[in-house]
Order: sequence, then C-alpha cells, then structure tokens
Amino acid sequence: MNEIEAFLSSLQQKGRSPRTVRVYRTALASLIRFLSRFKRRTLSDIFPKHLVAWQKHLVRTECSAATINLYSRVVQSLFEWQVKADRLFLNPAGSLERPAPGRTLGRCPSAANMKRLLESVSGVSPIDQRDRALLELAYATGARCEEISRIDLTALDLERRTLLVTGKGGDQRVVPLTRAAASAIAAYLKVPRETLLKGRTDQPALFLSQRNGRRLETFAIAGVVSRRGAKVNFVVSPHDFRRAFATHLMMGGASLAHLKDLLGHKDYSHLKAYLRLAPTDFLTAVRNSPLNQ
Repeated sequence: MNEIEAFLSSLQQKGRSPRTVRVYRTALASLIRFLSRFKRRTLSDIFPKHLVAWQKHLVRTECSAATINLYSRVVQSLFEWQVKADRLFLNPAGSLERPAPGRTLGRCPSAANMKRLLESVSGVSPIDQRDRALLELAYATGARCEEISRIDLTALDLERRTLLVTGKGGDQRVVPLTRAAASAIAAYLKVPRETLLKGRTDQPALFLSQRNGRRLETFAIAGVVSRRGAKVNFVVSPHDFRRAFATHLMMGGASLAHLKDLLGHKDYSHLKAYLRLAPTDFLTAVRNSPLNQ
C-alpha cells in the first residue's frame, strides 16, 4: 500500500533509526498479509473488526504479548498519522486494545506440543491406556492434580461427555470432556481398569495405582505427567496442562465467565495473566479452540 510507504518515509524524515523503521515495516507487513484474505486494498477499507481479527491471529500463531502490544502500537501510529494528515476521517484503531506485556503466564505448552505428547502414549497395556486417559482428561478439563486424584467413577457421564470435578473446599463444577478424552476414558474402563483393580471390589476411584489397585495419589499423577513428557523430550507438569487448557480455550475466544467456572476459581483475580494475553474482544466465542483439533 502506498499509504504505508508514505508513513514509513515520514518516520525516516523525523530521524527515526533504521532499526525502528524496520520494526514498523515488519509489523505493518504482518497486518497487510493477514488483511489480504479480506481483499482490503487501502487503509480506508479497514475497519475495527479487521484489526481485532488480526490480533486474534497473532495470538493463535503464539506471538508473545509484548510482540502483539508493539505491533498494535505501530498500527495505531499509522492510523493516527493518517487522520492528522487528513487522509482518513475516522480512525479504525482508535479503540484498539493492547495486551499488557508485563506479567508472563509461566510455562505453557503449545497446542502442537500437547498433541505430540498425547499421541506418544499409544500403547495397549493397562498402564499405557490409563496414562492416555489421564493425560487426555487433564488437558480437556484443566483439573488440578489433586482434583484428578479425587475423581470417582460416579463423576463420569460419558454419554453426555461431562465430568463432575470436586475442587477446593468441596466445591463442585461440571466440565465438558473432549471427544478424545471421552474415547480414551471409555477404552481404559473396558479392561485396563479391571486389570489394575487386582480383584478389589471396594475402589470407586477412576485412576488406579499399578502397585496396589488403590486410588492414584497426587504425587503419582505428577509422576505420570513428567515421565510421559520426558519420553518425548518435553518438560511438563500437571499445572502446565492446566495453563494449556486455559490458554488454548482463550485462543479460541472462550468466555471469561466460562473460563473462571471451568478452572474452579471463585473470582477473576487469578485470570489476570490470561487477560494480558488476550488482545481484545475476549468475550467473543469463535469455537475454534485447539482442544478439539
């Protein structure tokens, strides 16, 4: 677009460094590449919804919050310059929100790494099938390690693909299961769990220990996660699964209210890190989460 070259030339005339101009050019090139799918040929063809869609695209391609903040600031500068130069009447980036680059979320596996890890647990032994069911459930629900340990068979409804999770203080919440999680759990319940019971008839727990047929404890669940990750050279913890669940739902446009309830939080204070990753329009559900891909 000629308008962008004119804008970059104005930066050079103001004495901006070549490095700064390169950064601006890279940011604007990202925008133009994305907008080409909408056949936007001039800046006057761009509306706020296009900029919001571009920011969501950056989130899905795993750009950092700092990068999205910078790119958004560059775009805002471009449109402010257009308005001041009387080239545009309205500024489509005037209300564009930028993610705060300050606080980081912590280690969060990508959707690709989660898929690689889950697919690596493909054996047919009782332990393999138990571990696959456990990992699929952890990713599908974002349940805490101790919550997974407390799950009983009565908490499952595989027909409706839901799970009743008992959280802190005995609070309960119903969370949906992905198709992959429901399938893995159903396979585990057919024979593998009976094998792990070792003849016991008094054990209601879903996930059982290989050693004694009793409930799989929290430390053992953490061991399953780290051991399975190590086999594919992937450092991961149960809480990383929880972060991945929340982040990937957010990337799909999940409602903030739903995310709070699914994670079992009483208020929104624990979601600040996730909010900083969301560029704008966080409450719009777009139904394209990596969880079901």
